[in-house]
Amino acid sequence: MRFVLAVALTVMSLSACAAAFNPVATLSKQSGLSPNEVKALIKGCSANQTSMNMCAWYDKIKADHELHMLLVKKRSACPDSSRYSKATVAKWQAKRDRVCKDSAMKQWGGGSMEPAAESMCVTASTQEKIDNIRKSKCASKPHA
Repeated sequence: MRFVLAVALTVMSLSACAAAFNPVATLSKQSGLSPNEVKALIKGCSANQTSMNMCAWYDKIKADHELHMLLVKKRSACPDSSRYSKATVAKWQAKRDRVCKDSAMKQWGGGSMEPAAESMCVTASTQEKIDNIRKSKCASKPHA
């Protein structure tokens, strides 16, 4: 009975979280631009450098949210697995961010494309992580 209740609460919280997520609102809050300005910029990603940066940032926000939602499901399905723990994921994210920052800096050297390149790298790395997590199974407990 407790298991059924726990699963029901998890599903309800996932639904509420998914419904509440609004990448335009998130990007608006982070950038200081109005939601309408954000929408206009992401409507034409190749229109100018600002649009390109904003679209890359938008994709990064969506990928991070998708990863978060998948991890909530995996932690519920695999409570004994440390692969999905917040500490393990935070360590991976820190490494991902450092590698992408260094890569963008080497490639663009402080140029106007650097922020977009960094965000695109983070998005690609996050998407790869999402794909790997989707394919993974819960680790079985070792036999005593």
